[in-house]
Amino acid sequence: MLDTCVLNVNIFGGRCSENMKITAYRLEEGERIPRGYGIAYYDVLTDSIVCYPIPLNVVVNVCKKLYYRIVSLSLDEKDKLQMINYRRGFNDGIEHYRKFVQKTYEEYMRERYES
Repeated sequence: MLDTCVLNVNIFGGRCSENMKITAYRLEEGERIPRGYGIAYYDVLTDSIVCYPIPLNVVVNVCKKLYYRIVSLSLDEKDKLQMINYRRGFNDGIEHYRKFVQKTYEEYMRERYES
């Protein structure tokens, strides 16, 4: 899906009217990355991947990470504790699921080879 983000960049500077259009692609699950584009970041809100032309995708990724670092510095203690607890709960959920799958697999293998 073509995103509506189009940047007009003046290539030659000065009075030249030659513009290069840089388009961002927002890809849903199962879509292919267009040729010449690279993944810039994963958008959690829309559950999609945002792609930019290959040299620009790294710049967009670094700018996004830098923005989140700056925002996280300005958070108060309550917000920081909330982020830590959210991350801890998320990791606990993943660990619980991993143990559940391992236990289910062991029970399946036990039943399969004992009979």
